[in-house]
Amino acid sequence: MRSHFPSSRIGIVVSTLGYELLRHCPFIDDAFIYDKQGGSAGMVAYFSIIHSVRKWRPDCIVQLKRFRRNGIIGLLSGARFRCGFRTDGSAPFLTHSLPYREDVHVYTQNIQLLSLLGITECSEVRSELHLTETELSEARKWLNEQGIVREFSVAHFGGVTSGAAFLSLSARASVLKELNHDGYSVLIGSGDSEQRDATSLASMVPNSLVACNLPLRRTMAVMYFSSLFIGTNSGPMHIAAALGKNGVAFFNGDEKFRNDIKKWRPQFDGLKIIPVTPASADLDLIRQVNIALKRA
Repeated sequence: MRSHFPSSRIGIVVSTLGYELLRHCPFIDDAFIYDKQGGSAGMVAYFSIIHSVRKWRPDCIVQLKRFRRNGIIGLLSGARFRCGFRTDGSAPFLTHSLPYREDVHVYTQNIQLLSLLGITECSEVRSELHLTETELSEARKWLNEQGIVREFSVAHFGGVTSGAAFLSLSARASVLKELNHDGYSVLIGSGDSEQRDATSLASMVPNSLVACNLPLRRTMAVMYFSSLFIGTNSGPMHIAAALGKNGVAFFNGDEKFRNDIKKWRPQFDGLKIIPVTPASADLDLIRQVNIALKRA
């Protein structure tokens, strides 16, 4: 968008977490923070964000979400051009739309929306994260303070889409011990549940550091210095892909597996997908991991 509309101002409406992820992105001019389930819950906050966006006087709205609440924000923004996805043939708040598909990657579909703006050449588009030298320096210092002075991998077992219950604690431990013979494992996560799991896992895996509930920017900077990512289908998996980290991503091998990898697979070939089913033995998973990493 920036290259095709160099003189335009680009603003985003995001949650606090989304803002942290996109902070320092050079292509964004303004950000409107809207946490509908957090600090911005309630109608007062909702109308406040509508007022802020409308005051910004946008000419065009690109809606990546299909929620009715988001559609109303776009409609009341005053923008005459509002594009996004239609569901079951319906897009009541949009002027231009594309059908939403469950069998196409979310990343690809979002890029396809740009065609409604007349942007058809997107061959070089890729995921990027923008970390400052200060953030990287502070992360390196933090790692040294934790005693992480050798090569290390980052592991995350959790996530909103499918969680990590399909991968047993013993399987996670077996994989980490196999991959980190002489290095460290830094276990990241958020929330009490993921911290409890990480603490239990650390007791089973030598040279492990529990680093849950760090600020997102610190987690991203720590991942920047890692040599490998090991985890499940989750936000950190996509961060690892954007950072170009080789590794493995375990997906639940249930009946939704084929659709999940179409829609949520990591956008980096060095991050290999491994399906896990109830019949998957620890030794078999280790064999698959070793084969996958040789291909990375």
